[in-house]
Amino acid sequence: MGRCNKCGKLISARLGTLCMACRYKNKKSAPSIQKKLNLKRVVKCPACEKWFFTSHGRQKYCSKECQYKAYHPVKVKERTCPACGQEFTPRRSTQIYCGEECKRKHKVRARSNNASKVRTLTDGICVECGRHFPAGYKPTEARCPECRKKPAKIVAPPHVDSPTRPVMIRPGGWTGPIVREPDKPVKAKIRIPVSRMPDRGRPTKDRAYERQSEEEIKKEIAQAEFGNLLW
Repeated sequence: MGRCNKCGKLISARLGTLCMACRYKNKKSAPSIQKKLNLKRVVKCPACEKWFFTSHGRQKYCSKECQYKAYHPVKVKERTCPACGQEFTPRRSTQIYCGEECKRKHKVRARSNNASKVRTLTDGICVECGRHFPAGYKPTEARCPECRKKPAKIVAPPHVDSPTRPVMIRPGGWTGPIVREPDKPVKAKIRIPVSRMPDRGRPTKDRAYERQSEEEIKKEIAQAEFGNLLW
């Protein structure tokens, strides 16, 4: 144990001749530290317009945020208020009105204009069953809710001579495009591979022979099996 040479306080031997408090006072009173303390002055920040103590002689802004705002200014264009028609500088990018009063008046006016545009409910007549039903807001509704659940009827349009070209009736009486073609008679088609042909002397072909008549094909197969096919 020992005593501080400056204040006489008991201190540990490993601390030396001065205690921590006296050592801090001596360090603070050093010429380099005292020079920095004397450089502090009160200035006004040009960004936020607040007074502050500078930490060095060239300090201009109170914080890094103010420095960033000063070097990166936001360019805001003036807008026209849709309620009063005056130009104003918006405080944020989503601002539309110049104030709360214009915002409230314009919303009340918009609600009254929209209410006059609402169409009234009208009754309609179903084109299939002939019953009256509330058509609602859609002017194209021509069938009642019960008939809309059923599939649409397929009938031939009046401008088509042949009844074999049906079309689909759409809601509102509109005749749409053809939904299906009439059934056509299809002949039986049987393919005979080249390997089953009787004449092996002929040059082979990659594709199979195709015949339209079923009776001729059966006859050729029977003759090919017995080797009596005449070409």
